[in-house]
Amino acid sequence: MYKNIALLCVFVLLCACGPLPQYNKSGLWGKYPENFVDSDGFTLWMPSNMHARQGMYAYVVQRYIDECMNGDYIGGKYEPSGDVYKILKDGTKIYAYYYYYDEDTDVGVNALAFNLTPMQMNIGYDVVFNIYVDKDEKITRCKYMRIRN
Repeated sequence: MYKNIALLCVFVLLCACGPLPQYNKSGLWGKYPENFVDSDGFTLWMPSNMHARQGMYAYVVQRYIDECMNGDYIGGKYEPSGDVYKILKDGTKIYAYYYYYDEDTDVGVNALAFNLTPMQMNIGYDVVFNIYVDKDEKITRCKYMRIRN
């Protein structure tokens, strides 16, 4: 009886010490590489030590995305708030940060004839931003990627 309990304890100990699945620890949450490149050639820098900005409502983050894509940030002065950055060979700095938010999304069919209404699911997103800044701290480029949790 004691022998079986001892063998069970040894088995549990060996299982606990076994290898665990490993993620690429260099990038965002270990799920993405630090220097992300997709199949279309889009690149984004996602360091593991990048900071989250204040959790926001979906419409606020979407406004930041729109301003980034419309070029509204270009030429403005960047005011880093403890953001992580790296310096490229030409002196350009790339700042990286992300926002996280939840959004309620309608799922299903809205068909009154069949007494069907869509239900809502809460979906989490992270939006990673890269802000390129020249030597004069002026923004020259903005990139982002929305990641569904």
